[in-house]
Amino acid sequence: MDKGRIQHIDVWRFIAITMVVVSHLVRFLDPWYQHAFPDILSAIRKSGPLGVQLFFCISGYVICRGMMREAAASGTVSMRGFYIRRAYRILPPLAVYLLCIAVLNHFGVFDLGIVQFLKVAVFLCNFRELGPSCPWEIGHTWSLAYEEQFYLIFPLLFLAGRYVRTANAALKTAVLAASLVVLALVWKNSAITTYLGYMLFMLAGCLFALYWEKLGPLLARLPLLGWLAIVLLVLAIGLLPQPLALRRLLAFVLPVLICIIVFGTPVHRAGIRSLFTNGRLAHVGRISYGIYLWQQLATANHGFSSPFMMALALSVLTVVLAHYSYRFFELPLIKRGNARAARHAAPTTTPEEGREYVDDAPVKMAA
Repeated sequence: MDKGRIQHIDVWRFIAITMVVVSHLVRFLDPWYQHAFPDILSAIRKSGPLGVQLFFCISGYVICRGMMREAAASGTVSMRGFYIRRAYRILPPLAVYLLCIAVLNHFGVFDLGIVQFLKVAVFLCNFRELGPSCPWEIGHTWSLAYEEQFYLIFPLLFLAGRYVRTANAALKTAVLAASLVVLALVWKNSAITTYLGYMLFMLAGCLFALYWEKLGPLLARLPLLGWLAIVLLVLAIGLLPQPLALRRLLAFVLPVLICIIVFGTPVHRAGIRSLFTNGRLAHVGRISYGIYLWQQLATANHGFSSPFMMALALSVLTVVLAHYSYRFFELPLIKRGNARAARHAAPTTTPEEGREYVDDAPVKMAA
């Protein structure tokens, strides 16, 4: 067990990536299954977007908390160091995956154009209006694109507003974002609504980090039954159908509810602690970036008459691949990125995610 990490957040990553992979596994089931269990399969498919939202909330918290630690230790935040760490964590594994897709594309397995590869490379697959859409093999990078765009915008806002010293600036930013979503709803602009809606999940994570001194004690007093009720409510909102008007209203509530169940996990309870301190589950959450990248190939439609078992077997192999990729490729790069970033930081500065998140993966997942 790595004592330098908050392990229960890694287990939440495991839960999120499991939701995403399972939602992909049922995507290409035979019509017989689709007709026999339409409601169940519809709920399972919706678990993918809910997994994305879980990751986004965690990402907002991790990034903001890391910046607060750095600013508290040194009085400033090294933007160069921040982007060096992110680049070493995100770009090399993504480049390897894209290289594999390019080789398969060269041999006719896929039919991708150069523009589609460029959209992935510059993190724009979440904008369908910009050129050809990103197909299944690379389409999952839409969620990574949201995160990278958040990485570009939020640190600048953090410094400009001096969020560490005036946390109310973050609240104003969140209120502004929510107001923009309302305006988008009034204008009936679904693209803007969707974009800002996803950003709200990351901003919610930031708010919980900024106000943690006040929120932490409150969440610690949350009764177990209350926490379980919120978990069930999140599942109901995320997996069950709702009228459009209610769904739009719940879009403002869901980010806060997810943050409550993740950061308020009652690990002091024996039954909850046994699950959320499980080392194996935490490890799968820790290597979830590699799983995210390669599961898209495992869960694709390979043309078999019944692809479920084949996709399931390939998904297991994906976890094995992600394990060794993390151990021998990603982790050394993470350490090198932290070392290079430290050269640009003040002497008293701790890593951006702190010891708790020094090898943290980006939030990413597709649905």
